Amino acid sequence: MQGCGMKKNTGKAPSIQFYMKDWMADVEDHPLDIEGAWLRVCNRIWYKHRDAGRITKTSGEWASVWGVTETESARIIAYIKTKRLG
Repeated sequence: MQGCGMKKNTGKAPSIQFYMKDWMADVEDHPLDIEGAWLRVCNRIWYKHRDAGRITKTSGEWASVWGVTETESARIIAYIKTKRLG
């Protein structure tokens, strides 16, 4: 199936294992915007930086990834660091 952003199978695994119970235990006490931002971080690591297991970007680059202002991005980053998500 193509369209709607779907690509032909390139031989790579089309999915990842997602452990809902573990995810909820990690993020259920945090605001929804933080959960969404953290999910995008995890997705980026899995998609582009799997071998390293980490990713480094400026607050401006994260703002672009998250679709927020740089000020909002800095707030999200500070929250993630303070609460030690991940």
